[in-house]
Amino acid sequence: IDEYVIVRAIKDIVPGEEILINYVNPQLFDERTYKLSSQWNFNCNCSLCVYEKTVFNLMNMYGVNPDKFNL
Repeated sequence: IDEYVIVRAIKDIVPGEEILINYVNPQLFDERTYKLSSQWNFNCNCSLCVYEKTVFNLMNMYGVNPDKFNL
């Protein structure tokens, strides 16, 4: 039996465009980055991770608890 995956997109996908998925909950920044690093030895630098890392670092710098915002 052939195996296949059906992917439904929320936007048009152009030929050659990369399709990305999250392997862990995207709403848990700390957990996601820890799991990616510790389990797969992978440090993600996608635009979402870079943005969240910047926001997370700024919140920590100004003493804002990121847990209140589900980041």
